[in-house]
Amino acid sequence: SSIMKVEVSSDGGASWVSARLSPPPTPPRGVRQFSWTRWQADVPIAIEGSTNSSYNILCKATDERGETQPKEFWNVKGYVYNGWHKVHGHRSSHR
Repeated sequence: SSIMKVEVSSDGGASWVSARLSPPPTPPRGVRQFSWTRWQADVPIAIEGSTNSSYNILCKATDERGETQPKEFWNVKGYVYNGWHKVHGHRSSHR
């Protein structure tokens, strides 16, 4: 299924920002397309206190059937993991 929406959060999933999706590449005629969906989002990151602070960015996708990735998805060996993706960041005062 095609990705129809990507949402991004910087507050643990309390609020979400809609990402801008790039158009998918056009596959050659007669070839089924399997590819990543590229997206961009401007997400506010509120960091309390210190200039050396950590934060997490979450993202989740929704497909053309309206199915959204679950917050968590666990199985013994981690195969076919499909939960929300998390990226850990660290803001430093050094440039």
